[in-house]
Amino acid sequence: EITFQELNEKNRKQQVFGPASLRRLVGIGLCSKDARCRLAPPYSCYGCTKFEACNNKELHIEVLNAMENEVQEQFDAGATPAKYEIEHLNACRDLIGRLETQE
Repeated sequence: EITFQELNEKNRKQQVFGPASLRRLVGIGLCSKDARCRLAPPYSCYGCTKFEACNNKELHIEVLNAMENEVQEQFDAGATPAKYEIEHLNACRDLIGRLETQE
């Protein structure tokens, strides 16, 4: 079990590469690459095999809500239900579900 504080202490660079709205969420987990991701963190993190997610369910719920809000903002009222079923959102929901079963 890894605490949020331990994750932040291990994140030597204290950097998050991604949209400004999610930069404050440093601590969602560690990347075993130890290099700047060329994908689109944090969206790409949840489906990545190199992502070592923290076990803080509430933090992942906060990330999920932020990602869903970005879909809403991007598509306004035209956001179809399918826009909320994309890979990174489903992977984040899956992680949250697995963390709930561990409680």
